[in-house]
Amino acid sequence: MARGITGSRGSRPTIASPLHKEVYDLQTGECYSNPALWLPAFKTRTVDGFIEVEV
Repeated sequence: MARGITGSRGSRPTIASPLHKEVYDLQTGECYSNPALWLPAFKTRTVDGFIEVEV
């Protein structure tokens, strides 16, 4: 999501679309305002200062 605005809902990290105003949970990819929408979410970890993404 280009130019998404990061934030949180409670303890859940989120990203919001500035164009469409949808808010997504960054851990699951679920959209809070429209259950039919989702973003791909990937597990990550930091190893020796590098971020690894599970594909």
